[in-house]
Amino acid sequence: PLYTPHLHRISRISSRVQWNYDRATMPPPFSQVVLGYCFLLGAVSVFFWAWAAINTATSGLLDLGVISFALAYAAALVGALAPPIAFLIAAPIAHLLVALNYVIGVFLGPSTSFAIYCAIFALLWLAAGVFSGWIAWQAKKERDSATELEQPIYE
Repeated sequence: PLYTPHLHRISRISSRVQWNYDRATMPPPFSQVVLGYCFLLGAVSVFFWAWAAINTATSGLLDLGVISFALAYAAALVGALAPPIAFLIAAPIAHLLVALNYVIGVFLGPSTSFAIYCAIFALLWLAAGVFSGWIAWQAKKERDSATELEQPIYE
């Protein structure tokens, strides 16, 4: 048979792509999931940063949330504007710092109810950090496979 490189290329590409013609049920690409998550992370970070800034202004003591939530907001900006690998690094670190801030509150807080609040939010921020790392990893893999498909195939 005759060798037809364009047919060979199509078969190599189609073997790596899942074909689903029902666009309504297709999940969004992970890059869009990262972007949506960054929007949510940014909004939550601004809210809690403002709360920490008010606490700092009224108490005269530094609320570490001013620093950790600013870093979480910066991670949201990185995720929205930079390649997935940057968000893969920045987001889990920022989430971990916020969680550590809450862990400090568990031990140094003024009451048991405050310690419970801090423990719950420490766990939530840790879980969100794991989730952010996972979606960033998926977006990176998605981007890498798209780049691989764009490479010329020489055989």
